[in-house]
Amino acid sequence: MRDAAWSTWTCTLGWPVQGIWPPEADGTDVNSVDRHPRSRVLATGDDESKVKLFRYPCSAKDASFVEFCGHSSHVTNVRWCLARPAEADAAAEDGEGLKSYLISTGGGDRCVFQWSFVEDDDADGDAAAAVEELPTDNLEDLEETKIELDDDAPDDGDTFADGMGMRGGGDEFMAVKPWLGAIKEPSDPFPSGDENSGEQLLARKTWRHCLDDKFKHLVDKQNGVMSGSLDPWSPAVQREYAALAKETSELVTFGERGQDTTAPEYSDLDLEWVYGYRAQDCRDNLRYNSAGAVVYHAAALGLALDAANKKQRFFKNHDAAVLSMAMHPRNTLVATGDERKVPHICVWDSEDMTCKADLSGFHQRGVSLLAFDPEGGSLVSVGNDDEHSIAVYDWSSRTMHASGKGDRAKPLGIATKNAQEFLLVGVKSIKFWTIQGRNLSAKRGVLRGKKSVEGKMQAFINCAWLNGEAVVGCHNGHLYFFEGKTLKAIGKAHDASVFALRQMPDYLLSGDKSGKIAKWSAMGRADWVLDLNRGPIRAIDPKPDAEPPVLLVGTQTSQILEVTIENQQERMAAEGGDVSVETLMTGHCKDELWGISTHPRRLEFATVGDDKTLRIWSTTEKRELGCLDTGNMCRAVAYNPAGTLLAVGFGGSVGRGRQKKDGMIRVYQVIDEAGRFKRLVQDPKVELRDAREWISDIKFSPDGTTLAVGS
Repeated sequence: MRDAAWSTWTCTLGWPVQGIWPPEADGTDVNSVDRHPRSRVLATGDDESKVKLFRYPCSAKDASFVEFCGHSSHVTNVRWCLARPAEADAAAEDGEGLKSYLISTGGGDRCVFQWSFVEDDDADGDAAAAVEELPTDNLEDLEETKIELDDDAPDDGDTFADGMGMRGGGDEFMAVKPWLGAIKEPSDPFPSGDENSGEQLLARKTWRHCLDDKFKHLVDKQNGVMSGSLDPWSPAVQREYAALAKETSELVTFGERGQDTTAPEYSDLDLEWVYGYRAQDCRDNLRYNSAGAVVYHAAALGLALDAANKKQRFFKNHDAAVLSMAMHPRNTLVATGDERKVPHICVWDSEDMTCKADLSGFHQRGVSLLAFDPEGGSLVSVGNDDEHSIAVYDWSSRTMHASGKGDRAKPLGIATKNAQEFLLVGVKSIKFWTIQGRNLSAKRGVLRGKKSVEGKMQAFINCAWLNGEAVVGCHNGHLYFFEGKTLKAIGKAHDASVFALRQMPDYLLSGDKSGKIAKWSAMGRADWVLDLNRGPIRAIDPKPDAEPPVLLVGTQTSQILEVTIENQQERMAAEGGDVSVETLMTGHCKDELWGISTHPRRLEFATVGDDKTLRIWSTTEKRELGCLDTGNMCRAVAYNPAGTLLAVGFGGSVGRGRQKKDGMIRVYQVIDEAGRFKRLVQDPKVELRDAREWISDIKFSPDGTTLAVGS
C-alpha cells in the first residue's frame, strides 16, 4: 500500500508519518494522528501530554514541529473539526483566513480541549477546500446528475474529511514492532517523465499552484452544470469532469510527496476552550473572583471562565496536573499546586493570568492542600510525601518561614484561623497547629466533650471556622462544632459524607455526597437544606452581593452549576419553584477518556469515556448538547458520513478486570431538527457482539455501508 493515495490519514504508522516518532520511540509513544483535510498540517497526540503539529507528509526523521501543552496526562485522541463552507467563506471574506478546530482528549485528566486553527489564505489546501465544498453547497444533487467519476478520483468532496482507521492509543498497542522495515518510500515518486523535467519540476516545487488551476477549472464546470448553462447529461461534460477529477486527485497525491520539513507556525493553533473540571479527587477548588469570573482548575491549567460571554482564560505555568487550589481573601490572586516529583506552587492573578510567585523545592510528589491566611500574607501548603510535610510561605517574597512534618495519616482538609494558627484534618486525625518561629507544633482535638457530647473517630474530610471556632465535616455526614480544641456540639443535617465546606464571615455552607447543601449560622443547627440532586458536592461558593442568593457549585460528575435560590425555606429541592439551576460546565468524570469523532458536516463532535456516557458537543456554542448513559465503559465512537448515526464500541481496561459488555457494538440514532442536533435515541438501532475483548477503534466506510471494528 506504499503507493496508495489516501483521502485522510489517521494512522500512526506509515511512510508519510515516519518523522513524527522520536528517536527512542518504541511504537506506543504516539497515540493518535490526524491530517488536516485542507492544509498540509499533521496533528499528533502522545504519551507525554503534548499536542504537536508537523508538516505533512512527515517522512524525514527528526522533523521539525511545534508542541502545545495543557493536558496533564497522555493525549489519547486528536481530530480535526472543520468549519461549514458558508462559515469558511465568511471568514475568508473578513480576511481572517479559514477557521477550523482541533479537538484533543486527555486520558487521565478526562478533559476535552478545543484548539482554534486558522488556515492561511494561500494555504496549500485551499484548492482542496473547493472540492470539499462541492457536494455540500454546489453539488447537493450530484448523484442525480449521474456524473460518474473515475475509480481513482474522489467521488465526493467529503472524502477529504472522512476519518479512516484512527486507532486508539498507547496502552492499546503492542510494544513489539513487527512493522519495522515494512515502511518504504514510494517506488515511483514521479509517476511519469523524468523528475528533473520542466513539467515535473514545476509540479514538485509549485504543485499547489497547479492544483489551484485544476480545481478552479473543475469548479467552473460544476457551476456551469448547476446553473444550467452546461448539460450534465452531455458525454463531453461527463468525460471532462471525470478527467479533471482524476488529474487533480493524482496531483494531490503527487504534491503530498514533497519534503517540507519546517515546523508550522506556533500561532496557527490556539487553545480556545476546555471542557472539564477536576472534581473526582479534589475539593473546594471552585470560586468566584472579584470580577465575577469562575475560577477553577482542569488538567494542567488554571482557568477563569466568563460564563456570560463564553470565554475562558488560561494560566499555563504548570507542567503537570493541578491538584490543589486556594483563593486569596481579596478574591483576585489564586494559588495552585501540582502533582509531580518536585511540585510547584504558583500564585497567579486570575484577571490577567500572570504568575506572581513560583514556590518549589520543599515538597515531594505533589501539593495536596493549600490555604491563605485571612489577611492573605501567608500561604500554608501540605505535601504528598510520606510525612505529609507542611510549609508556611511568605509568598510575596518567595520565602518559606516555617516548616515541619505533618501526620502520616492522609490529610484531607485545611483551614487557617489567623496568620499563626490553622486546622488540619484527615483520616482519624484532627490537629490544631500553631506557628512558632520557624517551627510548627500541633495539639489533637478532643472528641469527648464535657457535657456528654461524644464524637466518633473516623475520616474527617474538611474543616472551617465559624465565629472563631472550628467546624469539622465528617465521613458519617455530621458536622463537629468545637469550642477551643474540644467538641461542643454535633450538627446533623446530612445523611452522607460532608465533602465541601465554605466559611463566610457570619455563616457556613456545607455540601455532601448525596447532593445536599446546608447553611449554618449557629452551632449545631442548619438554617436550611437544599437537595440539589446533581451528584456529590465537591465545592461551594456564594456569589458576592447577589440578590436573590446565588451559589456556585461543583460536583463530582464534573459539573459546574450556578444555583439561584428565589425563596429560602427550611427544606428546598432543585425541582421546586424556589430554586433554579444553570449549568456552566460539564465533562467526563471517571477513569479515562478515549473516544472522539467529529461530525462530518457540522461543528459538532461526540465523545465516549469510562464514565459510561456518550456526549455531543458544539464547538461554536461551547457546551454539551446531549448526553446518553451507555451503561458501560466505551472507548471508541464514530459518526456515519451522513451524521445521522453514531457507532459506539464498548469496553475498556483500568486494571479492574474484564467489563461485562467488552466487545459489544451499538449504533445509536442522532435526531436533528432544522439542521441542528436535537437528541440521541436511547434505544440502539443495532447491537452486535462478535468480539470478546474491548473495542479499541471503530469507523464507517466513506459510503456509510460498512462498519469496521477493531478490538
